[in-house]
Amino acid sequence: MRRLREWTAEHVSTAYVREQVEKLCGRAREYGQAYRHPGGHRTSTMLERVMRALNKYFDDGQHLHGSKKACGQHSRAWALLYNFRPWHPVTARANGGYQSPAERLNEHRYHDHWLHNLLVSASLAGYRCRSGSPQNP
Repeated sequence: MRRLREWTAEHVSTAYVREQVEKLCGRAREYGQAYRHPGGHRTSTMLERVMRALNKYFDDGQHLHGSKKACGQHSRAWALLYNFRPWHPVTARANGGYQSPAERLNEHRYHDHWLHNLLVSASLAGYRCRSGSPQNP
């Protein structure tokens, strides 16, 4: 971080960029704290992509207004759509032919249409919990 700060001071003329680098370097101690825990989990780029999409959904749509139940339903709806709607064909090919995150995780496709897969999975398709009674979603 120190070297980044020095390099920026010498090579960057834009005040805004220098200000942002200075801000970043000023928080080096906070960032370094995570590395004091060698076995700790790090935030991955994959997680950040998902969280960025979730954050955009809630910010743009103002979906956290209303009751706690409504907020929970919005969260569930977003997660279902995110996990079951089909990927772009190039992304599907890069993921072994699986068409969505849920399909890749389950390694199974119930139906060729993504909405049918969502409905079957969300309904639990007759799955029963250990006590023997049906689960309530």
